[in-house]
Amino acid sequence: MYTSALLLALATYSAQSAILSITPRWMDDYSLAYERGQKERKPLAVFVGSGSKGWERLSRDGRLGKEIEQILAANYVCVYLDTDKELNQKLATSFDLSRQRGLIISDHSGAKQAFRAEDTLSNVELARSLKKFADPDLVVTTTETPAQPVTAVPTRTIRVQSC
Repeated sequence: MYTSALLLALATYSAQSAILSITPRWMDDYSLAYERGQKERKPLAVFVGSGSKGWERLSRDGRLGKEIEQILAANYVCVYLDTDKELNQKLATSFDLSRQRGLIISDHSGAKQAFRAEDTLSNVELARSLKKFADPDLVVTTTETPAQPVTAVPTRTIRVQSC
């Protein structure tokens, strides 16, 4: 009896540890990420920033929390465009990110921008937006920003040729 209880406790702990350790897989090639999103029917979460782990700097709280990491890992194709690289500066400009920093979330088709932020967000705001746009039944008609919704704009499909 004690062996069964111990095994059950270990299994529960292992399952909880696995859930807590889920982190997003960050892609740095927008074209490949777009193709993956199309294939998996997942929206893209495109974080634009600079430096190592620049996606963390989009959080006013200093880093993305575990809840946000879990939402991203389960529901999004995650892209990080490091604007320290010239090619990514051009991509950020093509997304009309004047500050070379921000977050763009596409709809599930990848055809429209569902959300756009050019400034930092609190983890609460970020989690709320990520949960909302992870819904596969959500029909995007406007691009939301932290301040106000605007008419939805097509997501630009950018083909990048490797050298």
